[in-house]
Amino acid sequence: MEQKNRYESFKSLPIVPGRVVNLSQLRDSHCPVSPFLKPKKLSLLFTLCGLELFEEAVHLFYVNLCVSSDRGELETLILGNRLIINELLFEDVFGTKFFGVIPYMNDSWLEDFEVTLEGVKTTVAKPGAQLSEFGPLSLCFEHRILAHIIATTLLPRKGSMSNISNRDVFVLYCLLKKYRINWTNWFKEFMWEKAEEFNPSASLPYGLLISRILVDRLIDLSMFKHIEISATYDSHTFFSMGYVEVGNRWVKKDSVQERADAAKPTKIFAESAALFL
Repeated sequence: MEQKNRYESFKSLPIVPGRVVNLSQLRDSHCPVSPFLKPKKLSLLFTLCGLELFEEAVHLFYVNLCVSSDRGELETLILGNRLIINELLFEDVFGTKFFGVIPYMNDSWLEDFEVTLEGVKTTVAKPGAQLSEFGPLSLCFEHRILAHIIATTLLPRKGSMSNISNRDVFVLYCLLKKYRINWTNWFKEFMWEKAEEFNPSASLPYGLLISRILVDRLIDLSMFKHIEISATYDSHTFFSMGYVEVGNRWVKKDSVQERADAAKPTKIFAESAALFL
Protein backbone atom coordinates (compact mmCIF):
# COMPACT_ATOMS: atom_id res chain seq x y z
CA MET A 1 0.00 0.00 0.00
CA GLU A 2 2.85 2.38 0.86
CA GLN A 3 4.44 1.78 -2.56
CA LYS A 4 1.09 2.39 -4.26
CA ASN A 5 0.67 5.68 -2.41
CA ARG A 6 4.20 6.66 -3.37
CA TYR A 7 3.44 5.95 -7.01
CA GLU A 8 0.23 7.98 -6.87
CA SER A 9 2.11 10.95 -5.43
CA PHE A 10 4.93 10.69 -7.97
CA LYS A 11 2.85 10.21 -11.11
CA SER A 12 1.31 13.65 -10.65
CA LEU A 13 4.73 15.31 -10.74
CA PRO A 14 5.80 16.74 -14.10
CA ILE A 15 8.82 15.27 -15.87
CA VAL A 16 11.50 17.71 -17.01
CA PRO A 17 12.98 15.95 -20.06
CA GLY A 18 15.92 18.21 -20.80
CA ARG A 19 16.65 19.68 -24.21
CA VAL A 20 18.40 18.37 -27.28
CA VAL A 21 21.84 19.99 -27.09
CA ASN A 22 23.83 19.63 -30.31
CA LEU A 23 27.24 21.31 -30.14
CA SER A 24 27.61 21.37 -33.94
CA GLN A 25 24.20 23.00 -34.25
CA LEU A 26 25.19 25.60 -31.67
CA ARG A 27 28.37 26.37 -33.58
CA ASP A 28 26.54 26.61 -36.92
CA SER A 29 24.05 28.98 -35.28
CA HIS A 30 26.94 31.28 -34.29
CA CYS A 31 26.63 30.47 -30.60
CA PRO A 32 30.24 29.87 -29.47
CA VAL A 33 29.62 27.94 -26.24
CA SER A 34 30.95 24.54 -27.33
CA PRO A 35 34.48 25.19 -25.96
CA PHE A 36 32.98 25.47 -22.46
CA LEU A 37 31.11 22.15 -22.76
CA LYS A 38 33.57 19.94 -24.64
CA PRO A 39 36.19 19.77 -21.85
CA LYS A 40 33.46 18.38 -19.55
CA LYS A 41 32.94 15.37 -21.90
CA LEU A 42 29.29 16.30 -22.28
CA SER A 43 29.17 16.17 -26.08
CA LEU A 44 28.74 12.39 -26.33
CA LEU A 45 26.16 12.34 -23.53
CA PHE A 46 24.13 15.07 -25.25
CA THR A 47 24.28 13.12 -28.53
CA LEU A 48 23.28 9.76 -27.06
CA CYS A 49 20.41 10.99 -24.90
CA GLY A 50 18.21 10.84 -27.97
CA LEU A 51 14.76 12.32 -28.47
CA GLU A 52 12.41 9.72 -26.95
CA LEU A 53 10.78 10.36 -23.59
CA PHE A 54 8.91 7.57 -21.77
CA GLU A 55 7.15 9.55 -19.06
CA GLU A 56 5.47 6.62 -17.27
CA ALA A 57 8.72 4.68 -17.14
CA VAL A 58 10.54 7.72 -15.75
CA HIS A 59 7.89 8.01 -13.03
CA LEU A 60 8.53 4.35 -12.13
CA PHE A 61 12.26 5.06 -12.06
CA TYR A 62 11.74 7.70 -9.37
CA VAL A 63 9.08 5.77 -7.42
CA ASN A 64 11.57 2.95 -6.78
CA LEU A 65 14.68 5.09 -6.45
CA CYS A 66 16.51 4.39 -3.19
CA VAL A 67 19.92 3.95 -1.61
CA SER A 68 20.75 0.24 -1.52
CA SER A 69 21.38 -1.26 1.92
CA ASP A 70 24.14 -3.57 0.69
CA ARG A 71 26.18 -1.21 -1.52
CA GLY A 72 25.13 2.21 -0.34
CA GLU A 73 24.60 3.17 -3.98
CA LEU A 74 21.64 4.73 -5.70
CA GLU A 75 19.47 2.10 -7.36
CA THR A 76 16.00 1.57 -8.77
CA LEU A 77 13.74 -1.22 -9.98
CA ILE A 78 11.99 -1.07 -13.36
CA LEU A 79 9.70 -3.93 -14.42
CA GLY A 80 11.74 -6.41 -12.41
CA ASN A 81 15.08 -5.04 -13.60
CA ARG A 82 17.43 -3.71 -10.93
CA LEU A 83 19.57 -0.77 -12.02
CA ILE A 84 22.56 0.50 -10.06
CA ILE A 85 22.95 4.20 -10.85
CA ASN A 86 26.71 4.62 -10.76
CA GLU A 87 29.67 5.68 -12.87
CA LEU A 88 29.90 2.27 -14.54
CA LEU A 89 26.32 2.60 -15.82
CA PHE A 90 26.93 6.08 -17.25
CA GLU A 91 30.20 5.01 -18.85
CA ASP A 92 28.52 1.97 -20.41
CA VAL A 93 25.45 3.82 -21.71
CA PHE A 94 27.00 7.12 -22.75
CA GLY A 95 30.54 6.04 -23.55
CA THR A 96 32.25 8.59 -21.36
CA LYS A 97 33.77 8.68 -17.91
CA PHE A 98 33.50 11.92 -15.98
CA PHE A 99 36.25 13.20 -13.71
CA GLY A 100 36.32 16.14 -11.37
CA VAL A 101 36.62 17.30 -7.78
CA ILE A 102 34.04 20.10 -7.80
CA PRO A 103 31.68 19.14 -4.94
CA TYR A 104 27.94 18.96 -5.41
CA MET A 105 26.11 21.87 -3.88
CA ASN A 106 22.54 22.61 -2.91
CA ASP A 107 21.42 26.23 -2.99
CA SER A 108 23.75 27.05 -0.08
CA TRP A 109 27.06 28.53 -1.20
CA LEU A 110 30.14 26.40 -0.49
CA GLU A 111 31.97 28.10 2.37
CA ASP A 112 35.45 27.06 1.27
CA PHE A 113 34.99 27.84 -2.43
CA GLU A 114 37.60 30.10 -4.02
CA VAL A 115 35.17 32.98 -4.67
CA THR A 116 32.12 34.35 -2.89
CA LEU A 117 28.70 34.35 -4.53
CA GLU A 118 29.01 38.10 -5.22
CA GLY A 119 32.45 37.53 -6.72
CA VAL A 120 31.11 34.84 -9.02
CA LYS A 121 28.24 37.08 -10.14
CA THR A 122 30.75 39.81 -10.96
CA THR A 123 32.79 37.34 -13.02
CA VAL A 124 29.93 35.94 -15.08
CA ALA A 125 27.93 39.17 -15.55
CA LYS A 126 28.38 41.46 -18.53
CA PRO A 127 30.12 44.80 -17.92
CA GLY A 128 27.90 47.38 -16.28
CA ALA A 129 25.27 44.90 -15.08
CA GLN A 130 23.49 45.75 -11.81
CA LEU A 131 24.32 42.88 -9.46
CA SER A 132 21.51 43.93 -7.11
CA GLU A 133 19.10 42.88 -9.87
CA PHE A 134 21.12 39.87 -11.05
CA GLY A 135 19.32 37.58 -13.48
CA PRO A 136 19.48 36.24 -17.04
CA LEU A 137 19.52 39.76 -18.50
CA SER A 138 22.69 40.46 -16.51
CA LEU A 139 24.55 38.01 -18.75
CA CYS A 140 26.01 38.39 -22.22
CA PHE A 141 24.52 36.17 -24.94
CA GLU A 142 26.98 33.27 -24.58
CA HIS A 143 26.76 33.18 -20.79
CA ARG A 144 22.98 33.36 -20.91
CA ILE A 145 22.77 30.37 -23.26
CA LEU A 146 25.08 28.37 -20.99
CA ALA A 147 22.93 29.30 -17.98
CA HIS A 148 19.85 28.24 -19.94
CA ILE A 149 21.41 24.85 -20.78
CA ILE A 150 22.21 24.38 -17.10
CA ALA A 151 18.63 25.12 -16.06
CA THR A 152 16.94 23.04 -18.78
CA THR A 153 19.29 20.09 -19.26
CA LEU A 154 22.20 19.76 -16.81
CA LEU A 155 20.19 20.58 -13.67
CA PRO A 156 16.72 20.69 -15.24
CA ARG A 157 13.85 22.36 -13.46
CA LYS A 158 10.29 23.27 -14.24
CA GLY A 159 9.04 26.82 -14.36
CA SER A 160 10.20 30.27 -15.32
CA MET A 161 13.71 30.90 -16.61
CA SER A 162 13.53 34.54 -15.51
CA ASN A 163 15.80 33.91 -12.53
CA ILE A 164 19.08 32.13 -11.87
CA SER A 165 19.62 30.03 -8.76
CA ASN A 166 22.84 30.18 -6.76
CA ARG A 167 23.61 26.66 -7.95
CA ASP A 168 23.15 27.66 -11.60
CA VAL A 169 25.54 30.58 -11.08
CA PHE A 170 28.05 28.24 -9.44
CA VAL A 171 27.95 25.77 -12.34
CA LEU A 172 28.13 28.59 -14.91
CA TYR A 173 31.27 29.89 -13.22
CA CYS A 174 32.82 26.40 -13.24
CA LEU A 175 32.01 25.94 -16.94
CA LEU A 176 33.53 29.30 -17.85
CA LYS A 177 36.64 28.47 -15.82
CA LYS A 178 36.71 25.04 -17.52
CA TYR A 179 36.83 23.27 -14.16
CA ARG A 180 36.15 19.55 -14.42
CA ILE A 181 32.89 18.36 -12.91
CA ASN A 182 32.08 14.72 -12.27
CA TRP A 183 28.67 14.92 -13.87
CA THR A 184 27.74 11.36 -12.89
CA ASN A 185 27.92 12.38 -9.23
CA TRP A 186 25.99 15.58 -9.88
CA PHE A 187 23.26 13.78 -11.85
CA LYS A 188 22.85 11.18 -9.10
CA GLU A 189 22.74 13.78 -6.33
CA PHE A 190 20.23 15.89 -8.23
CA MET A 191 18.02 12.85 -8.93
CA TRP A 192 18.01 11.90 -5.26
CA GLU A 193 17.41 15.48 -4.14
CA LYS A 194 14.35 15.76 -6.38
CA ALA A 195 13.06 12.30 -5.44
CA GLU A 196 13.08 13.42 -1.79
CA GLU A 197 11.49 16.79 -2.51
CA PHE A 198 7.81 16.59 -1.69
CA ASN A 199 6.10 19.89 -2.46
CA PRO A 200 3.53 21.12 -4.99
CA SER A 201 6.18 22.75 -7.18
CA ALA A 202 8.44 19.68 -7.35
CA SER A 203 9.39 18.07 -10.67
CA LEU A 204 11.37 15.04 -11.79
CA PRO A 205 14.46 15.78 -13.91
CA TYR A 206 16.40 13.98 -16.65
CA GLY A 207 13.49 12.49 -18.59
CA LEU A 208 15.50 11.99 -21.79
CA LEU A 209 18.60 10.76 -19.99
CA ILE A 210 16.68 8.20 -17.93
CA SER A 211 14.67 7.05 -20.97
CA ARG A 212 17.91 6.46 -22.83
CA ILE A 213 19.33 4.43 -19.94
CA LEU A 214 16.22 2.21 -19.84
CA VAL A 215 16.29 1.63 -23.61
CA ASP A 216 20.02 0.85 -23.53
CA ARG A 217 19.50 -1.69 -20.74
CA LEU A 218 17.04 -3.49 -23.07
CA ILE A 219 14.10 -2.98 -20.72
CA ASP A 220 10.87 -3.65 -22.62
CA LEU A 221 9.07 -0.31 -22.73
CA SER A 222 6.58 -1.32 -25.43
CA MET A 223 3.66 -0.95 -23.00
CA PHE A 224 4.48 2.74 -22.50
CA LYS A 225 3.71 5.59 -24.86
CA HIS A 226 6.61 7.79 -25.80
CA ILE A 227 6.83 11.35 -27.01
CA GLU A 228 9.55 12.93 -29.10
CA ILE A 229 11.29 15.98 -27.68
CA SER A 230 12.13 18.64 -30.25
CA ALA A 231 13.18 21.53 -27.98
CA THR A 232 16.75 22.43 -28.85
CA TYR A 233 19.15 25.38 -29.21
CA ASP A 234 19.21 27.04 -32.61
CA SER A 235 18.47 30.35 -34.29
CA HIS A 236 14.74 30.05 -33.56
CA THR A 237 15.50 29.52 -29.87
CA PHE A 238 17.73 32.57 -29.66
CA PHE A 239 15.19 34.73 -31.50
CA SER A 240 12.46 33.65 -29.06
CA MET A 241 14.76 34.69 -26.20
CA GLY A 242 14.87 38.24 -27.54
CA TYR A 243 18.00 38.20 -29.71
CA VAL A 244 18.62 39.08 -33.35
CA GLU A 245 21.61 38.11 -35.45
CA VAL A 246 23.77 40.99 -36.62
CA GLY A 247 26.96 40.15 -38.51
CA ASN A 248 27.15 36.57 -37.20
CA ARG A 249 26.64 37.79 -33.65
CA TRP A 250 23.55 37.66 -31.47
CA VAL A 251 22.49 40.89 -29.78
CA LYS A 252 19.39 41.93 -27.84
CA LYS A 253 16.56 43.25 -30.00
CA ASP A 254 16.09 46.31 -27.81
CA SER A 255 19.75 47.32 -28.12
CA VAL A 256 19.48 47.12 -31.91
CA GLN A 257 16.33 49.26 -31.81
CA GLU A 258 18.03 51.80 -29.54
CA ARG A 259 20.94 52.16 -31.96
CA ALA A 260 18.52 52.49 -34.89
CA ASP A 261 16.53 55.19 -33.08
CA ALA A 262 19.73 57.06 -32.22
CA ALA A 263 20.78 57.03 -35.87
CA LYS A 264 17.52 58.57 -37.12
CA PRO A 265 17.85 62.23 -38.26
CA THR A 266 16.12 64.75 -36.04
CA LYS A 267 13.11 66.38 -37.70
CA ILE A 268 12.90 70.17 -37.30
CA PHE A 269 9.46 71.60 -37.92
CA ALA A 270 8.91 75.06 -39.42
CA GLU A 271 7.97 76.64 -36.08
CA SER A 272 11.12 75.30 -34.45
CA ALA A 273 13.28 76.22 -37.43
CA ALA A 274 12.19 79.84 -37.11
CA LEU A 275 14.01 80.03 -33.79
CA PHE A 276 17.32 79.56 -35.59
CA LEU A 277 16.75 82.42 -38.06
